[in-house]
Amino acid sequence: MSGLRRQNGFIMAEVVVGMMLTSIVLLAVTGMFLQSTKAAGGAAEYTAATNLAQKQLELLKLRSDTYWKNLALPASIAWQGTAAATGPYSVATTAFVSIDDSRLVEVVVVVSWTRQGQARQVQLTTFYSCIP
Repeated sequence: MSGLRRQNGFIMAEVVVGMMLTSIVLLAVTGMFLQSTKAAGGAAEYTAATNLAQKQLELLKLRSDTYWKNLALPASIAWQGTAAATGPYSVATTAFVSIDDSRLVEVVVVVSWTRQGQARQVQLTTFYSCIP
């Protein structure tokens, strides 16, 4: 009978150790899941901001050469899309004469937002011709 008690004791110890190991693994997996969820949320915000900046640049592409020739540089350019499209993001567009080639207008679009109390931003730059 004492052999049976020892065997049951070993089985109980194995079950307890197995449950502890399973708990540790589940805790680690939960931590990784939470980190990946946060990272995915941040990536989605960066993607949305980049899309807004790209949209601004694409809408500015529709401007004629005359617009760029007559633009008093440096200039701040208003958002070209609908106001509701920006959501929690602010879009600032600046145009100035390129330091590399005076026949080009350098346009910089900066999209800013706040995530968990920290300022975030995406910046895209392109060039438009303003040949006189």
